[in-house]
Amino acid sequence: MKRLLTLLLAALALLAFTPRLGAQQTHPILIVNRSGGIGLQYQSFTKYVGQGKPTLLYFWGSRYEECWDEAVLIESLHRKYKGLTVLGIPMDGEIDDTKAKMKELGLTYPQLFDMDDEPSGRYDLDGLPYVVLLKPDGTVSAEGLHGSGIEEAVAGCF
Repeated sequence: MKRLLTLLLAALALLAFTPRLGAQQTHPILIVNRSGGIGLQYQSFTKYVGQGKPTLLYFWGSRYEECWDEAVLIESLHRKYKGLTVLGIPMDGEIDDTKAKMKELGLTYPQLFDMDDEPSGRYDLDGLPYVVLLKPDGTVSAEGLHGSGIEEAVAGCF
């Protein structure tokens, strides 16, 4: 009986600590709540991609001045196109710096931190800032967009 109990406990422990097939990697993500505060949650990248809406990914760094103007441009697109999913992906990995820059620039779109290169490893990033527009099924529509090219590409989805 004792041996059976030991085997059962070992099997349960193995199941509990074995990664599940299809389990999604979660990442820290900053979300602006209704009162304007910024909260930290953990969500998967796939929650935002391939969900039946075009998705704009903005790879940037909160400490890089060359990223700030496009971050604000993307905020305006986030507000203008209600059917567009926008996801910022700060590549400097500093949650407090990103949170401060979100407040300073008035950004309301979520910021998902790239853990284990899951989002960035899917695309051929060529420096920062870097913009990728995805079709509703999650496939790439355009990438490497800048300035007015971002809005032109987004407008083409609607």
